[in-house]
Amino acid sequence: RAVSAWLVVPYASLVALHIPLMLNLFGLELAHPAVLRHITQGSSALYLLMLIPFVVGEHKLAAWRAQQAQNHAHMSAQRMVLQGEMHAAQTDWVTMMAHELKTPLSVIDACRQSVERVSADEQVLSRMAKISVSTQRINQLVTAMLNQHSVDTQSAAPKRQRMQASHVIRDMFAAMTPEDLARVQWDGSDVSLLADPALMRLALDNLLRNALEHGDAAQTVHLAVAQDAGYCVLSVSSAGQPIPSHLHEAIFGRFSSGTQDNTRGVGLWASRTIARAHQGEASVRCTEHHNIFEM
Repeated sequence: RAVSAWLVVPYASLVALHIPLMLNLFGLELAHPAVLRHITQGSSALYLLMLIPFVVGEHKLAAWRAQQAQNHAHMSAQRMVLQGEMHAAQTDWVTMMAHELKTPLSVIDACRQSVERVSADEQVLSRMAKISVSTQRINQLVTAMLNQHSVDTQSAAPKRQRMQASHVIRDMFAAMTPEDLARVQWDGSDVSLLADPALMRLALDNLLRNALEHGDAAQTVHLAVAQDAGYCVLSVSSAGQPIPSHLHEAIFGRFSSGTQDNTRGVGLWASRTIARAHQGEASVRCTEHHNIFEM
């Protein structure tokens, strides 16, 4: 471009000289065609000299830009691979820590229960109650981390099989405490579906535990199964203060704190992620006195 720009001046000078000569404005006889021929040849040569660097420069610039774009795409791909490896390493480390915390938590909770059974001291019982709350919160965090790992590793390719929804529900009930199970009412409805059994149990268990934890403790949590337009619809309904409409999406975020008690977890996020991995959806709707989660 610089060469082309530098040649513009002499080229313009020759053109300015060539035109008057052709029009015989300088009084020169047109009987000297050699003069015009030499000027024309010089103008053409300068034009080519001016054009060639510009064309070559544009070609090289386009090639350079293409190479830069290719390098950028390659670097972006490498960066994505590196980020994926870092995320996998972090996830594995967190999961290992979560598993390692399970054992000491169980020991602490067992010791607490033993002390509560043999002690009548009010101060001791008060301290045991604080220990109980703390271990429950840590256990919830550990469970959330393990759930997140399960969803991240399994939801990308669900191992689907034909099954009955009742099988998932009964397996889930078998792992619940008698106190929680007493608050749950299932009408026995059933639907055949194509899904990953482990993921579906985790998703439904999260919805049910969310209702037990945040719903009215004095009211029953209702579980229902239905079929709608080829989909299996699982719904969990609990009595309590309706969730504000502006939080209906926020509570499904990862480690969301959209609930009024400001607790954080991945339960609802996991349920929605699993539902979407099966081309489904998870959502919430509210009535005057109930919150209904559907998947």
